[in-house]
Amino acid sequence: LSSSELKFILEHAGCDLMLFDERHAGRAEELASVRGLRGERLAPVSEWTGSADRLSTFKPLPFTPATPLQTAAIFYTGGTTGLPKGCELSHVALLIQGLGATDNCRFNGSSVLVHTAPMFHLAAYNALLGVTAVAGACSFLPEFSPTALLDSIEH
Repeated sequence: LSSSELKFILEHAGCDLMLFDERHAGRAEELASVRGLRGERLAPVSEWTGSADRLSTFKPLPFTPATPLQTAAIFYTGGTTGLPKGCELSHVALLIQGLGATDNCRFNGSSVLVHTAPMFHLAAYNALLGVTAVAGACSFLPEFSPTALLDSIEH
């Protein structure tokens, strides 16, 4: 998505926090003008040390019970006919998608999903939900290349 489309989405959704990695720091700077948005750079996994200590400093969010039909997430379309449109998906819709993927793909705790699609809208999100639901693992390629995919599968 273009910077203007991303700014629209961040403002439309009322986002308060944007997490980004070093690879996307330039794009995050472009988006920093969104009112009320705070950006936090995520360290590469290779730099994660003492993560349990760091996590213990975070205060838990208050628990808010949700009903099955309440919005769980907003996914945005590619905006091919104008500005991106926010598609609200309920908790039950995501649950059904995840369970369907778990059943269709026969995911289990030893499953590893290599996610190669661009991270927009619902690109393979149901598979991510499914493999996560059974405590499998998800691996994300920063960009697709046949070599990177084969290396990831071998690893």
